[in-house]
Amino acid sequence: YVVLSGKEIKTTWRDECFCAHLPDPPLNSTYFMFAYPCSYTFFDHVEDEIRREFQFSDEVRMYAHQVLQKANVYHLQNATYVGIHVRRGDYQKRWLSIFKGVAVNIEYFQKATEYFRNKYQNVIFLVVSDDRRWCIENLSGRLGVHVTQEASSPIHDLAVLAHCNHTVMTYGTFGFWGAYLAGGEVVYFDKFLKLNTSFSNNNFIFDKMYLPQWKGIVTTNVSLFSWE
Repeated sequence: YVVLSGKEIKTTWRDECFCAHLPDPPLNSTYFMFAYPCSYTFFDHVEDEIRREFQFSDEVRMYAHQVLQKANVYHLQNATYVGIHVRRGDYQKRWLSIFKGVAVNIEYFQKATEYFRNKYQNVIFLVVSDDRRWCIENLSGRLGVHVTQEASSPIHDLAVLAHCNHTVMTYGTFGFWGAYLAGGEVVYFDKFLKLNTSFSNNNFIFDKMYLPQWKGIVTTNVSLFSWE
């Protein structure tokens, strides 16, 4: 919902493509958006404007280009860069338990990297994560991906994802925006929430959160999870 001049104005993304309940906003007003307005239905219709308004600084863009170049150790021509965002941290410690969700596992990354390797040539995978040690121990050698170094700020990591051609995301808004800004193909961890809970019914409906052309991947641990 949005607070305008001290008054709450609510809009329901489940039923509307746009924030239809908002009045014509004066250009000199300040708006505060609360809750989790991260459904693409709120903003995908103004994608071009988003890309014009939210651009990285020259320094951040240069950093992202340097990271991509460094990952291309074999100097592949026409390399296809796929960003992998691995969200762990607060999801592992807190949110998956509260949301009744399943943690992403190695099988998901195997299926995701296989999908892109089968479809494109000269694929280079770059991993951005809040738990790089886990990624090095579990993904780097096993899947042949490049785990990027710790960046000086989150915006630098976001820029790396946004400058890739395609994206593998797990969950969270950081990975979503990295994928959205990158464009290209996106695969995401599908059906990781227990069905028919208050959260899954009211706050996180998959077909409202992920764009229709994005590809969901379901893993065995999701299919077999008992949801007790």
